[in-house]
Amino acid sequence: MASIEFKTAVAMGDLILVYSLMEQIKNKYSEIRLCPDYSLIDLYRKSSKENLAFSKQMVALIFDAPYYKILDKSNEKVLYTANLANKLHLRTKYVDLRSKLCLPTKVDIGTDNYIVVHTKIRDLSQPNFELVKKQAYDMIRNTKKKIVIMGERFMDKGASVTIYNDLMGLVKGKDYLDLTKETIIFDPDINMLKRDSALIRDSKGLITFGICGGVVFGSIVSNIMAGFRKDDAGFWNWFDKGVNANKLITSDTKAFLDMVRKITQ
Repeated sequence: MASIEFKTAVAMGDLILVYSLMEQIKNKYSEIRLCPDYSLIDLYRKSSKENLAFSKQMVALIFDAPYYKILDKSNEKVLYTANLANKLHLRTKYVDLRSKLCLPTKVDIGTDNYIVVHTKIRDLSQPNFELVKKQAYDMIRNTKKKIVIMGERFMDKGASVTIYNDLMGLVKGKDYLDLTKETIIFDPDINMLKRDSALIRDSKGLITFGICGGVVFGSIVSNIMAGFRKDDAGFWNWFDKGVNANKLITSDTKAFLDMVRKITQ
């Protein structure tokens, strides 16, 4: 059997989506050689030993033996998800990574009756966010369940925004747990990731807005999810199609709000 080699991006969402492609072809090759391009960390993140170590740990967790060989160097050029999918004539496909990314046991936060809301929003315009914002916020504010807030408090640059301040207003006087960090990409932690994964998995539901690595990540570890997106990232559409009926990532405002209602009631 032939072998195949690729150079890939290293953001969490990229790694998950690339894995979804590789899993479709892993039995066709004697060896799949992957070279994560860690130099991209210098372009998009704060370059540090901690950040590099985190990315390498993520690669090792996701692309485990025996199908994959991780390379330090490659003469191939970096292929982002859409380009790699086109090269392979494949579409991204939903994958379940709970066994790889979650702690095996529950995390004790004082109750099993809680929901998770993610702060980071990317590629969702303000007018589109306003289509669901008020009703979604009202349901989060009025829920009787504990609210766990994950994500980032501040965004340093780019197309991402955070609703951290909004959420802190919604949970005032309520039972909540703030697990956010100032800027996750500057201070990543693999143990925190596994803890958060387990909390999302065991929650009564995850609520997200837009698309970002956190949304992809949430979709692969959650059991119940309401995600609202309005964008033109076609390679996400195929990944979303594999999500079951209890996990909805949609541009349909009514369907999204119905799922938020189910999660928060």
